[in-house]
This record gives sequence, structure tokens and C-alpha cells, in this order.
Amino acid sequence: RQIADMEASGAWRRLPTELEKLQAMAAELGDNELEGNAMGQLGLVFLQLKLYTKAEETMRRQLQLGRDRDLPRVAMTAHGNLGVLLQARGRHHEALEELNSAVAIASVQLEDSEAEAQALTNMGVSLDALGDFEAAARNHEKRLVLAKEADDAEAIAIACGNLGCAQQGLGDNEAAMANHKKQLSFALSNDRPDLQAKALGNMGTVHEAQGNLEAAADCFEKQLTAAEAATDTLSIIAAQASMGLVYGKLGDTRRARHGLSAAIELASANLLEAEEATLRGR
Repeated sequence: RQIADMEASGAWRRLPTELEKLQAMAAELGDNELEGNAMGQLGLVFLQLKLYTKAEETMRRQLQLGRDRDLPRVAMTAHGNLGVLLQARGRHHEALEELNSAVAIASVQLEDSEAEAQALTNMGVSLDALGDFEAAARNHEKRLVLAKEADDAEAIAIACGNLGCAQQGLGDNEAAMANHKKQLSFALSNDRPDLQAKALGNMGTVHEAQGNLEAAADCFEKQLTAAEAATDTLSIIAAQASMGLVYGKLGDTRRARHGLSAAIELASANLLEAEEATLRGR
């Protein structure tokens, strides 16, 4: 309970000590499952703190424990966590290997459709990043099927958005727009400004690709409002930059300069912050 309270309050920097105590206690008691779970949480906290080397070392120890003690859920969690970490570091080919292992354990050994769905989503993200949009679309379609089987409206909305992004990559803008609108509909009905921002940003990109610049600008303006409501810095930067580029195409120099300048200023500030965090984590 203490660990959950610390996580909820954002006291991330105190969490490693508590999780290490829990891990040691579990090892003393011979509770390998609890020990593995503690390792998994510890690895994710290190990732949150941008202590990437420690995160990877901890996750690999968790994986080894899962293999040595024949604990498929511990091993599956470790593969999934490693996939997320490797994605964050831009190592997408390695991430896919880990996530594929997580899918195999979840679907065959554990028959855990929720865990399988999460791994499929993350695989799709890496495939998108690598430009393999056909494979990404297949993954997102599988994720969508699982979400519908579970009657999970949020998961369906997220899967639709991800599938729309892959369809954009394939040049199927009509299908992409339909899926982004589904995600937006869910986000508006459930007060989810984070998902609103994602959907609106993607809709704006589709409009821009189709030459509908006025509609694109409107989507990016709304994306910015939603991103600010969600305090999503990356989405704010993306909206500002997209607005700048579209207004440039429309010949509105003043708005173009304002959008691009704001994006550069915010991105520069956050890059310095990220660099400092990375240096602390080495």
C-alpha cells in the first residue's frame, strides 16, 4: 500500500529503495513470484526516472528469474517491460523480439488476452516507427479484435487510433480518417483530452495530405487546446509545429512564425531538461 501511495503521489525517487526492500524480503521468504513482481516494478520506476542502464539490468534479472524458476508470468512481464524500454531508446528491432516473446507467452502459456493485447499494441508502435506499416496494421487489427471481444471501449478507441496511423502510412487516408474519428468520438464522450489531442493531430495530418489545409489548421488548433488541457508537452509541441507548417502553406506568415517559434522554444526547453535527466541516469 505504501508503494502504491508513493507512486500515486509522484514520489518516484523514493520508490526504488522501497521496492528493493520488498524484493529482498520476497527473496528471503522464497516467494519468487513476489520477487519477480518487485523487480518488474523497480525496472519501470528506473525507466520513469530515465535511469536506463539500471532499468535494463533490473528487467533482465527479472527475465532470468522467470526462466530459472519456471514463472511464465514473470518472464512475460519482463519481455514486455524490456520491449517498452528498448522502444524508448529507439532500439525497435530488439524491442520487437522482446514483445514477440511476450505475445507468445501470453497467448499460448497463459491465455491472457489482456497481456497479449498490450504487447501487440507496443509491437505495432515499433513497426510504425520502422516504417513497416503493413505489419503494424495487422498488429493493430489483432489488438482491435481483442478489445472488441473484451468489450473495452477505451482499448477499442486506442486501437482505432493506432490502426489509423498505420493506414496513413499505407496511404489509405479514407480508412485512417474513419478510425481517427472513432477515437475522437470516444475521447469527447469520456472527457479524455489526451486522446482528443492524438485523434485531432492525426486527423489534421490526413487533411493536410489531402490538401484540405483549412480543415487541417482547424484540427491542429483544437489539438493544441486539448493537449494543453491534458498537459501533454509532446502533443503541444507537435500541434504548434503542425500549425506553423500549415499556416505557412496557407500564406499566413504571422501565424506560421508564431507556431514554429513556440514549438522550437518549448522543444528546446524540454530537450535541456531531458539531457540533464539522462546525464543523471548514466
